[in-house]
Amino acid sequence: MLIRENGENFVVYNSSNLEFDEFFLQEKGGISRQYLSNVKEANETCAWLQVTFDNLTYCHELDDIKVIQYCVVNGTFDGNVKLGHDFEIIPTPGNTPGSTCFYWIAPDGARIMFTGDTLVPNERGEWMLFIDDQTTENEELMLENLIKLYDYDVDYVVPQISEGQVEWLKNEREEWHTIIDRAIVRLRTKIMHISKKIIIFFIFRIHKILCF
Repeated sequence: MLIRENGENFVVYNSSNLEFDEFFLQEKGGISRQYLSNVKEANETCAWLQVTFDNLTYCHELDDIKVIQYCVVNGTFDGNVKLGHDFEIIPTPGNTPGSTCFYWIAPDGARIMFTGDTLVPNERGEWMLFIDDQTTENEELMLENLIKLYDYDVDYVVPQISEGQVEWLKNEREEWHTIIDRAIVRLRTKIMHISKKIIIFFIFRIHKILCF
């Protein structure tokens, strides 16, 4: 929950655990808006929040069709959007077409990057991008996203998911840059590995056809 100075509290991401935090959320003034970072977050909790807090729900325009199956979508975005001086929407398509990060400057000055499913820690605590055989064509797009995030001053990194025990990270600017640099290296290495597998597959297929 993002408790903003203007009284408009936001929730980024979505989790069924929010239902267990109802008293806390009410105590802090309720919720004005919920922002989803990707289509995989769409579920019944979105509707529960709207019924309980009468909040507005926003998602990437490419996720709209899926999200409206669960709740009312009050608005969509498809590019960078700044709301006041403290909150910014940063679309980072790649893992999913509507993947989005959020950047928030808290009242105490802490600069927090919510990386959604774009940049997450693996089981070894190494921050990386998700990529598989279906998303290899998005390599350049993913690299552009990393470069885009590089320019932000970040004190805390909060992913939407985690494959290991790391759920968030406090860091200095240099550490943030190191995280991104290493993610770029891992991305290129994984792409090369996947491309090699694809090439071997096609060579095998061609050989099989010629032999037949």
